[in-house]
Parts: sequence; structure tokens; C-alpha cells
Amino acid sequence: MRTTLLAVALLMSTAGCQRWQSYQPAGESFSAQFPGRPEELLDRDDSPTGFGSARVASARSGETLYVLRVTDLSDVRARGRSAKELLLDAQRQAKNAVGGALQSEHEHSLHNRPALDFRLRHSDGRMSDHRVVADGRRTYAMSVVVPKGTDPGTAARAFLDHLTLPAAAAPTGPGGGLVNTAPPIAERPSETCQGTTKQEETDDHLGQATVCLDGNGVRNGPYRARFPTGKDKETGGYITGKKSGLWVRYRADGTKESENDYVDDVKSGRETLYDVKGERSAEGGYKEGKRHGAWREYGQGGSMILETSYVAGLKEGRETQHYENGPRMKEGAYAKDKRHGLWTYYHRNGQMAAQGSFEAGQETGLWKQWLEDGRPNNSLEYKNGEARVVDDVATCPAGTIKARREHYRGAEEYCEKETKSPYGYNSNYRHAVRHGPYFLYDDKGNVMESGKYNNGNKEGRWVRVNYDGTQLEEIYKAGRLVTQQKK
Repeated sequence: MRTTLLAVALLMSTAGCQRWQSYQPAGESFSAQFPGRPEELLDRDDSPTGFGSARVASARSGETLYVLRVTDLSDVRARGRSAKELLLDAQRQAKNAVGGALQSEHEHSLHNRPALDFRLRHSDGRMSDHRVVADGRRTYAMSVVVPKGTDPGTAARAFLDHLTLPAAAAPTGPGGGLVNTAPPIAERPSETCQGTTKQEETDDHLGQATVCLDGNGVRNGPYRARFPTGKDKETGGYITGKKSGLWVRYRADGTKESENDYVDDVKSGRETLYDVKGERSAEGGYKEGKRHGAWREYGQGGSMILETSYVAGLKEGRETQHYENGPRMKEGAYAKDKRHGLWTYYHRNGQMAAQGSFEAGQETGLWKQWLEDGRPNNSLEYKNGEARVVDDVATCPAGTIKARREHYRGAEEYCEKETKSPYGYNSNYRHAVRHGPYFLYDDKGNVMESGKYNNGNKEGRWVRVNYDGTQLEEIYKAGRLVTQQKK
């Protein structure tokens, strides 16, 4: 399949807003829901490395575009490729078609088939949510594209959650890669009280709430808790007394606080958290009540500041952290929730700041350090949790001098420069500020604290050893503590 054809398909539209209706092509066993009757397009790529033939259906509601692409893969594309590879192929297609940047992704299974959800930010500022399902030699790729400045949110779920596929046997063996990494998408509760259930008002733990109760008093159907002002506090649904489907919590000012998928009263699926401004601050997957799969955290303006992954609630695999609206800050790997293997830290200007290895959460061996201009800084050697300077190079920045101050518990070394006296031009008072590397040693020569000053303020990565032997890693910006993490 040529990406240009996919781009054409993403631009197709139907006029006006219409009612949602079922779409099922003749002779096919799958179905989907579209806002009105979709337009259809047959797309073939019979080149030697082509994807194969595809059926594309698209419809538009207002400025929101809904697209379903069903591809029967060619022999070349399907031969010897795992389900995970097919899903990632489809993801790359979508990214290339819109010039998009990946914002989030979540692996799960749908109707016993491996599936991948992801979000893209387009080159023109629009956003889109996607779901790809692999079924042998066929892939189902769904897309919802919303106008610039709009979150796909509800519009995406109304479309993505209504793809129906024929029954399939549970997958066996590890070949699919993504199979069963998360439970199936939750059954969606009805939107109104059904059958013998009746709607009642109750004083819930969240305040005044509207619930559906069956004849035995069991919650079954939609749920809505409200603030005294009448604004929504939490919305969701129950199936036989258990939370199921999408649950949303709000703050008193009406901004969203969180969105969660539930299965049988337990978080399973996707979670999205929002800051006090209502902007997305974090999102990722849950499985059986624990974080599982890819997780990302976001700063102001939607810039990604942390990308990591979990297995059964523990960090596992690669992690990358960025300065807010800036380059990488640090990157490395976790094993069983502890840093392990090679880690690299960077200055804000992109220059490498430090590099060394962790073992079960503790620094080990030689750690090299560099200044912002690329010159080498003191190297440290870690052994049994203690650090010693092994390469004491003269690293004070130009215009500063190296200073050492002894005290009863050890000594500290730092760089300083003289500045204009705060007591007036005619004062003989000598005013100096710390500027450059800093080391604090105990009476045995072990490094207890290390970092860097910038014009008297702590800046960048600092490592401090507590009296109990534990270590704290702190990130400073202009003297202000930004993050703190216990190792």
C-alpha cells in the first residue's frame, strides 16, 4: 500500500453530521459504526514489496474524520512476520501518511487478537487516535482525526470501541509478540437504565450520585456523581455491581482529572491523567490493576518529558527523560524496578554530562563526567555504594578558581568567581559565588554530594548520599529543585 493513497483516504469526507449506523460490507464478517454512510475505496498495491489489497471506508462528522482500512496482506508482507511486526508496520504507515509524531501507544488484545492503540500529532497540529488489529494475513486499521486544538477523546472511543470481528481461538505460543499483553477491552455498560433496573438518587462516597439498581439493589448501568454545584464529579458504568468500561473523574472547576478503563472492578486498559489546567500529564496501560506496558509523562504544552515501561507494576526496560520543552536529560534501562546497565545523563545544551553503569539500582564501576562545553570533569569510581574521585582534572570554568574548604566532617571542593559586591562599588568586601563543579567529601574521602553550580545556583543533576547509605538523585533548574528520586 502506497502511503500517498493512505493520505488520500484520510482526506475523504462525507457532508454533514449524520446518525451513527452499522457498516458491514457484503460477504464480510466484520462490522463497524460510522457517523452516517461511509464512502468506500478499493486500494491495491501489487508491487513486489507491496502490502496487498485494501478496503477503505471513511466518513466525516463536522470536522472529525473517521477511517477504517482493512488490508489483506500480500505473500511478501505476511510471510514469516509476527503479529507485532504487522502492527508496527501499520503504525509506520499511519505516521508516514500524516507526517505524524507518536504521542502514546498501548498494546492489548481484542477478540483474542493482538492489537495496538496509539496517538499521533500531525505536522499541521491536528491529533488522531488509531487502533490496529492483526488477524493472520489481515489487518484492521482504524483512525479518528480531529481538528487542531481538539483532543480525540470521546469521539475516538465511540468509533474505535465498536469494531466487531468474528470469533477467534485464543492465540497460543509467543510468536505474536503482543498477544495477551493486556486483557480484552472492557464490555461497555448500557447508557441508560435497562430492563428491570431503575434510576435512583443516592448519597455516595463522592457525594450526590445517580445510579441504576436492579431488583436486588445491585448497580447495573450508568453512574454519575456530582458536586454540590451540579457539575460532574465522576462518570462511568457498572455491570452486575462492578465497574466496567470508561470512567472519568473531574475537578470542581469542570476540568478532567483522570480517565480509566475498568474490567470487573479493576483498572485494565488505558489510563490518562490530567493536570489542574485540564492538560494531559500522563498516560499508559494497566493490566489487572497494575501499570503495564508503555507509559509517558508530559509537561506544559504537551511536550513529552518521560517515556518508560512497566511489567506488572514494576519498571522494566528502556526509560528516557527530557528537559521540559527541551532535549534528553537522561536515558537507560530498568530491571525489576531498579536501574540496571548503562545510563547516560545530558546537559540542557545536549552535551553529555555523565555516563556509567548501575547494578540493581546502585552506581558501580567508573563514571565519567563532562562539563557543558564538552571538557572532561572529574571521574568517579563506585564500589559498594561509595564513590571516590579517580581522575581529578582541573575543570573549573574560565574566570573561576578552584577552592577547598575543610570542616570537621570532611571537606568540600568547588569553583568560584568574584562578582560585584552587593554592598556598593566602594566596598572592600570580597563577594564570590560558586560556579562550576562541586564535591562534598566525608572524613574518609568518600564523595557524599556532587553536582554543579551556575552563578551561585544549583543546576542540573546532583547526587547526595544520606547517612543511612541511600542515595538521592536531584535535578535542579536555576537553584530550584525540579525532581527528586531515591535510588
